[in-house]
Amino acid sequence: MTGTGLGWLQGTVRGRPAGEVLRLLRGRLDAEAELRPMGTRWYEKSAKVGPHTLVAWEPRTRPDADEVYFDIAQRALDVLGARASLDLAAALLEFDAHFTRTDVYYDDRLRRAEPATVREAFRARRQAHPRQEDQRNAEVS
Repeated sequence: MTGTGLGWLQGTVRGRPAGEVLRLLRGRLDAEAELRPMGTRWYEKSAKVGPHTLVAWEPRTRPDADEVYFDIAQRALDVLGARASLDLAAALLEFDAHFTRTDVYYDDRLRRAEPATVREAFRARRQAHPRQEDQRNAEVS
């Protein structure tokens, strides 16, 4: 059996109040938001939504900016499952989210793709990886 899913979602939403982003995440993650006593290094205020999601707002360098940072760890996405995780990412995109980190995984439990085969595909330039165009002459190890 194989499976795919999101392993991490991190980014910012601009132009929306923090309350709207918190409501979205609370609803999708089915978790309460708990305000933290301090913000983060870059944001004045922050909250945890469930045990594995951080939300922060009011950038320290631009306190009047409507910018909300979110960091949703794989543990939170694993609880949701693949379909609901993708739905959450789509909902964040509807809020015009800018993702700065998005991890995707592929589990090949039946071992249909052996590591040597994947490595050889890269070496033969048969793999259509986005960065491959910039690194045509780079050796893949």
